[in-house]
Amino acid sequence: NRISHGIHAPVDYEIHIHAPIQVTNYLAESALFEIVHAETEELLWLQHIKPSKSVPVHTVSLHEPLALRISLPGFCRSVDDQAVIIHDEELEDVNSHAAV
Repeated sequence: NRISHGIHAPVDYEIHIHAPIQVTNYLAESALFEIVHAETEELLWLQHIKPSKSVPVHTVSLHEPLALRISLPGFCRSVDDQAVIIHDEELEDVNSHAAV
């Protein structure tokens, strides 16, 4: 018996890795979504997202304050002072699902 000798059968593991942020476009139009550093305004991520589609964001750190800017071609664009804070490590309530 292999178990009595300290050897056991292989164990199957299943690992799921989820993005720290998921951006969903609930608008009727495609839009350009940008995640920027909330203090320095450095562009950290951008993506065109079609209506009713979601995109995971794997490339930003949740150790920085993050803001979301949105541009709707032909309509409007968020300016820096209108960016929405979507994450601040110092806040107790972290919103990791940005939906527009």
